[in-house]
Amino acid sequence: DAMKTLDKKARILKESKYWIPFPPSDDKWGEPPKAIAVIYALGICDMNSGINAKKLGEILKKAYDRDEIKAIVLRVDSPGGDAMASEYVSRVARENAGKKPLIVSQGAVAASGGYWLSMDADAITASPLTITGSIGVIGAWIYNKGLADSLGIHTYIVKRGKRADLGYPFTLPLIPLGLPNRGLTAEEKKEFEETIKYYYGIFVSKAAAGRNLDSAFVDSVAQGRIWSGKTAKELKLVDACGGLIDAIELAKEKSGLGKDERVRIIEYPKESFIDWGALFGISKASEERDDSEKIYEAFKFLLDKNGLPLYMAPIEYWKRVQDE
Repeated sequence: DAMKTLDKKARILKESKYWIPFPPSDDKWGEPPKAIAVIYALGICDMNSGINAKKLGEILKKAYDRDEIKAIVLRVDSPGGDAMASEYVSRVARENAGKKPLIVSQGAVAASGGYWLSMDADAITASPLTITGSIGVIGAWIYNKGLADSLGIHTYIVKRGKRADLGYPFTLPLIPLGLPNRGLTAEEKKEFEETIKYYYGIFVSKAAAGRNLDSAFVDSVAQGRIWSGKTAKELKLVDACGGLIDAIELAKEKSGLGKDERVRIIEYPKESFIDWGALFGISKASEERDDSEKIYEAFKFLLDKNGLPLYMAPIEYWKRVQDE
């Protein structure tokens, strides 16, 4: 009656019009859906390119802190690279150990620094044909040995201190790459080798701790050797053979989620809203490229890290797998 005084068209509607025939089966209205984060670590281990360790570390931290994410799957497809980049990401995993399960799914290559990214996980899965292991350290000193003379380019250096010119570059014409003018002296080479051995010891000890293995055993299967995923399982370097879906299922199991329970998959890094490469007909960096471009990228990375210890599998192995 009160409504009719305001609106003569007001009327009483039947209750059945608003009846809910299928009431909810639980009281979890509004609860965020449970999720598993799938984080991709693809490419050379570098702070600002490849896996982009600075960004990847922050993504991993946020995944640990988000309550609706019950487990994390780290998809590693990397031949390794810079020691700092590998450790930057792995430290996040160690500092958050026990918060929620971290499962690594190894792709075509997860070797050297790529294995470093893997070894602190709660479990590692790999394809039977994955190239993994390569627990070792390499270092290179790329320098100009007559190239400048053959091009008719000469440099003169005035220095104070016997090593002041170490790494001083001769820059290639038309190519933004600088080659040091000289090689290493016998004394410098010896110090370089000692540094490599020191970093190798760190790699072995951290791999042993991450995999709960004896250091002597890890050393016996390390020394830079690569293994197939199948053999790596036998050597306890990985836990199971399987693909990304198997890793997700394992993550559900370890987080206490039911096998048939539906979860949301959240993938990182997020793709940009617009794929500018596709818009202008340019392929993504990870897609089809000719061999010369891949060789240049690898050579530039090595030159940028000239004289530094690297956790990186031999190029001929990871390049061949990527080509195939």
